[in-house]
Amino acid sequence: MPFIELTCPWCKKKFPSVRNGGKFCSLQCSVDSRIEVRGEDECWPWRGGIFKKDGYGRVSFKIEDKNTGLNAHRVAYELHVGPVPEGLVVRHTCDNPICCNYKNHLIPGTVKDNKMDEISRGRHRRKLTVEQVRIIRDMPFEIISKADVARLIQCTVASICQAHNRKSWRHLEDLPR
Repeated sequence: MPFIELTCPWCKKKFPSVRNGGKFCSLQCSVDSRIEVRGEDECWPWRGGIFKKDGYGRVSFKIEDKNTGLNAHRVAYELHVGPVPEGLVVRHTCDNPICCNYKNHLIPGTVKDNKMDEISRGRHRRKLTVEQVRIIRDMPFEIISKADVARLIQCTVASICQAHNRKSWRHLEDLPR
């Protein structure tokens, strides 16, 4: 198969086309092209794929014919700052899951540090209580949405659905539905 020389649209460097058909010369160019760099103290939003579940940016690539994906902010941090020490995560000081500002908004820390950030910023989702399950099972969801109830009691819609449909809290069979 003949080599075709391509030009990276990000850095304008020439490279052979054998690299799995990608249009960028490196992972760094591919990632950097999807980060909207703004002011030094502003968030730099990820403009690539986003996890639907948690809203974090996603970098997808192939390794040995297998698709894999990593959090975009972690990849940006490692490409520009360096490796994250083993056992640590990359935390957002800005509380914006799509931010990739590796200069001022991303710092390494423990999972516990990250959980404390979540709690201190009011994003911690609480577990339901028996009393809340009682109310949920008796709730008129044709009048109020499960999303509104989840916001009111600070839990996920999935928790509301599971409690209401008896997928969780099964041991409380005597509670009304």
